[in-house]
Amino acid sequence: MSIRELIEHAQNLVAFAKSDLYQCNTSEPLDAKILSGFALKNINAARELLYRASITLENARNKIEVEQRRPQSPPRPPPEHRGRMKLECLASVFDNGQKAMPRSQAVRELMRVSGLKMTACYAALVTDSYSRYGCCLQEIAGNLYFSPPIKT
Repeated sequence: MSIRELIEHAQNLVAFAKSDLYQCNTSEPLDAKILSGFALKNINAARELLYRASITLENARNKIEVEQRRPQSPPRPPPEHRGRMKLECLASVFDNGQKAMPRSQAVRELMRVSGLKMTACYAALVTDSYSRYGCCLQEIAGNLYFSPPIKT
């Protein structure tokens, strides 16, 4: 429920309570006692709703303050301007399949050649068949081997 709805509902409950209290003055004593009980329940319900609205409003204010204090990260570049690992970078690191090296050394070389970060370089060196360049890489005895794809 939004804050506005909570306040409107509380106002309706207060109006019902006023109506019950007005009827207490014009009714018989037993009816007045029952009506005053209803009025008290409505007033307590309205008080609870207003309390919930104030808590919700306070939480919203705190959230806005936290978001305003948080430093804004720069916007991400559009996908066409983001760096991606290229097959040429892999080929240059492994000298078109003439060199083999451990994964950690290959990552350092790829970072230097491609300008990408460590995570992207490790992701490019995954050897399973589902990865982008997995068909070009093999891992044997702790060393990575690169074989360029055959162009048809």
